Amino acid sequence: MGKRIIIKILYNAFIFCIFAVLALDPSYGLAVINVELTSVKQKIEGFGGSGAFYESWLCAHPQKQEIYNTIFGGLGTSIYRIRNSYEVPYPDDMQHQAEAIQAAEISLGHPVKIMISSWTPPTYLKSNGGINEGTLARQDPDGPTDPIANPYKYDEFAEWWANSLIAYKQLGITATYISIQNEPSLSIARPSCKFTASETQSWAGHDSAQDAVYQELSAMEEPPKILGPDTVRTGIASEYIDVVWDLTQLYGYAHHLYGEGVGDSQAERFDNPDSFIPAMRTFRNNYGDKPIFQTEYCRLWNSDGFREAINTAKHIHNSLVEENVSAYMTWGLFWPKDIGRDGLGLVLIDDPYSTPEPGYTIKDTYYAFMHYSKYIQPDYSRINISDPNVSGLRASAFKSPDEDTIVLVIINPEEESKVFSVSGLDAYSLYQVFRTDSSPDNNCTNITNNWDGKLPGKSITTIICKSGCDNTLFVDVPPGHWAEEAIYKIYNAGITKGCSKIPLLYCPDKTVSKAAMAVFLLRSLHGGDYTPPSATGIFTDVDVNEWYAPWVEQLYREGITAGCSSDPLMYCPDRDVSKASMAIFLLKAKYGASYIPPTAKGIFTDVDLSHWGADWIEKLYNDGITEGCSADPLLYCPDRAVSRAAMALFLVRTFGL
Repeated sequence: MGKRIIIKILYNAFIFCIFAVLALDPSYGLAVINVELTSVKQKIEGFGGSGAFYESWLCAHPQKQEIYNTIFGGLGTSIYRIRNSYEVPYPDDMQHQAEAIQAAEISLGHPVKIMISSWTPPTYLKSNGGINEGTLARQDPDGPTDPIANPYKYDEFAEWWANSLIAYKQLGITATYISIQNEPSLSIARPSCKFTASETQSWAGHDSAQDAVYQELSAMEEPPKILGPDTVRTGIASEYIDVVWDLTQLYGYAHHLYGEGVGDSQAERFDNPDSFIPAMRTFRNNYGDKPIFQTEYCRLWNSDGFREAINTAKHIHNSLVEENVSAYMTWGLFWPKDIGRDGLGLVLIDDPYSTPEPGYTIKDTYYAFMHYSKYIQPDYSRINISDPNVSGLRASAFKSPDEDTIVLVIINPEEESKVFSVSGLDAYSLYQVFRTDSSPDNNCTNITNNWDGKLPGKSITTIICKSGCDNTLFVDVPPGHWAEEAIYKIYNAGITKGCSKIPLLYCPDKTVSKAAMAVFLLRSLHGGDYTPPSATGIFTDVDVNEWYAPWVEQLYREGITAGCSSDPLMYCPDRDVSKASMAIFLLKAKYGASYIPPTAKGIFTDVDLSHWGADWIEKLYNDGITEGCSADPLLYCPDRAVSRAAMALFLVRTFGL
């Protein structure tokens, strides 16, 4: 035997110790969103917003049916918040509210939850006799300011609330929730009625008023659920909650988000959503014993285009994930257009009384809100994600009561596109995908059939997963891809499960690692259902707890690899597989561990006869498994790393799949 042949045989044996192959590396550099199905957080009450003002505009609008369908059915609104207009001089307000609610239920196809809040009681119950400013009236308006000698009209306030609910019910409106006073800490030049946490000589006490309302409503057959204190922000809410006479009277805690965060103005604070997180966490930690309702928030004043939409989504995300809110409500589902306050509504409507051809505009924030309100239904539960901010993303997950449906909402607030994978949902498959981004074509648009599995920069994506359905199309293998047929052959044979199930990705352009190559080869040899024995720890660089440990050890036992070092015995699982080493792996797997190929003749111009893999490479070519990387001149590119797409083709040709 010639010296060159002996050296080549010894070298080939050594190379099999060094090079091995890859099949399924579950991360591939993807942002992995790990869903913890059994870690259940809060139950969702719903998403919605207010129609507390300008309902007369809505009801008089010539396009009101379109607007109703937009703000109710289109948005999936589950909670509609109205102001208590009973005996309060708002022209025809209750009739307009009744029309809107009837339209909501027609548009949705089912009843909508109603939250009624008082902005002010009637003037006869006000200290100043007006709807703006003031507090609750005393029994004797000209009497002393001592609340004991001259008490506030708590009982009369409670009676007004009870009578108002009866009047609303006669109009077909049944309140699911009430809050006895919107933003009770304020006495301002708009409808308001100030209640301090406990009464003083100047102001009625919210604790006394709430107790009176509770006692009055307890006589009702089905009283509404009382939320409180519905303050302007979380910090003020704690002052009111801490003095409640009996917390069992409250179904849940309610607050707004104005004044939270960091910034010199409301708009600047809105534009800094993460600065709200400390206050949210504090409130959750102190008051997480009941459902938390975020009952009103928006940017206020001027809109901020698509950035406002992304920040809206981040506020919703932070409220759900950091504070564990059960309900999130925007301020205006609709609001007047062109009055310098277009940050207050999701849909802006023209004045139907003064505009020649009144129309309406759907804002970007509408679609941002829809990603949550349309697909996360009441009674769904939020489930934990181990790192909801992985790779700069904002991810939240929810499951239906029957656990048949999982909804994920993922915000990519950064400029660059992200590729991701979801773990923990092995029993589910992708069902639908909806996306909003800055392009005019993606407004919570269903992109399921043409999704590439990516999260574009500055985008919001809702993913719906279902159990009992199967999605077998890789979103990153478009029709006509040069390796499409081979990829689906090894997928259908069970040799690969892709690099991500949700979304179903193959990662065709990613390189094959030695760890994944072991899986590719052993499944090709033994079938897609094959499972190797447990690892025992024969390689010093392969922990027995790693997913690939049993596979690489079995590859070693079958003589297809000897690792990348013999002393100590190592495998180098993260090393890319080159085309040269791939030739050896494939042929050893095909012909057996003892196989030695014929001596090379030098057909590839870039593979010298002295190359350690020359014999294997030419045999691979002669067997029709490879055509090289260039036909003229004939090249093999032996040092090039093997892509997953190419590996699919090589496996199909090698094993006749």
